[in-house]
Amino acid sequence: MQSALKDEQISIKHMPKLSLDQVFDVQGWGHPGKIRSSGFDNVYKNSGRLTAAWYQQRREQGCYMSFFGSQKSPSMGCFSCDGTLVETIHSFCDIKNVHEDALFYVGDGSWGTVVLAPKLLDSGAKHFVRENCIAQPSAEVVHSWLRKNGTADYWKIVREHVTTRRIFFYWLDRTQHLMEAGGVRQQTDLAEFHAEFVGKVERL
Repeated sequence: MQSALKDEQISIKHMPKLSLDQVFDVQGWGHPGKIRSSGFDNVYKNSGRLTAAWYQQRREQGCYMSFFGSQKSPSMGCFSCDGTLVETIHSFCDIKNVHEDALFYVGDGSWGTVVLAPKLLDSGAKHFVRENCIAQPSAEVVHSWLRKNGTADYWKIVREHVTTRRIFFYWLDRTQHLMEAGGVRQQTDLAEFHAEFVGKVERL
């Protein structure tokens, strides 16, 4: 069977975007309230470790990673630049700890995985310890962390919204007179209404 890539290429709602460079397979899970991990490496999934070639191909395609699905026990996926799910990395993510600098989860019951905040990506650290974490964080805490540390360009979203709003009001201003009493569109609409409904009602 060809890889699940083709089967999973569907549009799906997901949480904030994560760079491919933010997500790592690690050794050591720590314990509630503490992340203690080392050996940061390419992500590991049930079928094996993701290869350097996999990362290169996904970067060339403009892909990113993101949690998706259930808020309580989300999945981790790789998405194309248009938001299409390309591949499920972990079907079940048990998010154990959240710290300002990192989020730790166990993928599919086996694979310790750390998502690093962008500010730490250039640190090159291979041993990572953070205490005073939020253990078994709520969906609200996870979303807040992802919004803060994801790769979404929120200013771009605002700019697009403002542009759309400007276009909407431009055309509203240009066309609203047509629906005023006696306006061309209002008269046409009224005539269509009478033709469609009034005659039928009178015949009943």
